[in-house]
Amino acid sequence: MIRLADRSFCLLLLASFIFARTVGGELPHYIFYCLALLMTSSYLWVRHLVPRLTCTLTPDRRTLAAGEDLQVRVWLYNEGMLPAPLVEIEDLTAPNLADDSPRRQLRSLGPARSAVTSYRITALRRGHHQLGPVRAKVYDPLGIFVAEVKFQESGWLRVHPPLRRLETMDIPGVEPLGRVRTRRRGWEDPTSVADLRPYLPGDPPRHIHWKVTAHRGEIYLKQFELSTSTVLYLVPDLQSRVHAGEGPDSTEERMVEAALAIAYYALRKGMPVGLAAHGRERMALPPAKGLRRLGDLLEAFTALRADGEVPLGSILSDELRTVPPRCTVIALTPVCDRDTALGLATLMRRGIAAGLVHLPAWSYDGRRAPSQEEERHLQRLRRLGARIWSLPREASLAAALGGEGIVRRA
Repeated sequence: MIRLADRSFCLLLLASFIFARTVGGELPHYIFYCLALLMTSSYLWVRHLVPRLTCTLTPDRRTLAAGEDLQVRVWLYNEGMLPAPLVEIEDLTAPNLADDSPRRQLRSLGPARSAVTSYRITALRRGHHQLGPVRAKVYDPLGIFVAEVKFQESGWLRVHPPLRRLETMDIPGVEPLGRVRTRRRGWEDPTSVADLRPYLPGDPPRHIHWKVTAHRGEIYLKQFELSTSTVLYLVPDLQSRVHAGEGPDSTEERMVEAALAIAYYALRKGMPVGLAAHGRERMALPPAKGLRRLGDLLEAFTALRADGEVPLGSILSDELRTVPPRCTVIALTPVCDRDTALGLATLMRRGIAAGLVHLPAWSYDGRRAPSQEEERHLQRLRRLGARIWSLPREASLAAALGGEGIVRRA
């Protein structure tokens, strides 16, 4: 759509017309005709440029983590035979992908020429986002007319949750001789030496460390780490009413970040990892190992939204009925209600190890208060042998999941 950018020229043209008709003579009419010709030429100039301008956005990558910066190049092409003296480019990428800082560029292009500029944006929220659209304002050389052109989106970007690396985590397991340290089982892994100690009567001779014994002149035994292995199922709570907070510090975002960190740790330790979640749509991934499964989980956690109505207790009781014994189920939720505690207890009675990552909703929303009933449910699970991790808003992810206490962020 072409419109006037400067109405003063129209007023000047109208005044010259009235002056020519009133006074008469060749000079006034000559001035009027010249102004009319300039205005007509300006309109035709813009009309010629509009269909011959193209603009594309090219990001330096299509996949990135939330909070990372992205460099975007803006390519502008003028395929017409007239120059574009002034083009104002504005990127209209959605605010849920980028911040609200203005992203405007002023460029001029010669005939059959192109230009490129770049800027950086910060991906604020995980998900699949379209880059663009781009709005361009095209001016004629005199600035009389302007035309707005909107160029369509330039493809999709995948913004996945930040991939945090946990150095240690006490995942409850039921299979001996795995790659994860545990304090819960009594099986020693002969492939992983933890310490040496002097020989005591009754110790098995096969554990003697002969090199150290020869060096020190005293019999020493190898002590092995206790280790475990398991098939891990992650069950995040996607019930919309239980979540609190907004943005990166909401329970939804931190829950997804914690689930991905646990999955990444388990995959590095050789565990098969599966996923069961029920938001607006049901999402299920069977257990699998390796980098391919990490890619599947990144895609799944990118799309997860806490927009469901199915309670976590129902998922634990109904949808996990087919999970075989000797596996591990870790649920993640801001609210541990009666049904959630009952669902985890039912799994444990079937021989399934259970854990719960609790993100107390009251720490993410000051309008909520701690619940004594919820604390009773957590205490009951602890007595049954479930592993409970607490992840309030001020807690470090690594300390809450891998340490014994809560370490506040610096």
